[in-house]
Amino acid sequence: MIKLFLGIYRSRKGLHVFALHQIFKTREERAEFQLQLQCDFYYTLYTYLRRGCSIRLNPKSDDGWPMYRFVGFLGYGEEVQSLVKAMHFHEYLPSLFQNSGLSGMK
Repeated sequence: MIKLFLGIYRSRKGLHVFALHQIFKTREERAEFQLQLQCDFYYTLYTYLRRGCSIRLNPKSDDGWPMYRFVGFLGYGEEVQSLVKAMHFHEYLPSLFQNSGLSGMK
């Protein structure tokens, strides 16, 4: 049986999927996993070149819809608890930057 355990969120612009079944030790290992799941090629290349996934801290506006809505878990196997905690922290972060001008990115 394939070991794969994912956490899924819905955002305003699509889905965010978190691999919770293992910690990837190399960027090659992570990129191979992303390509096997048919992730966006350019995002896979971007994270490969940047040596990891990045967080963009753009100002967020409050339009009444939650930035991220937890959909659920999908897969088989056991999750890595530290990754699950980090994933749930993802729910909290947007509220820190909502309606703020902390980012100079346009």
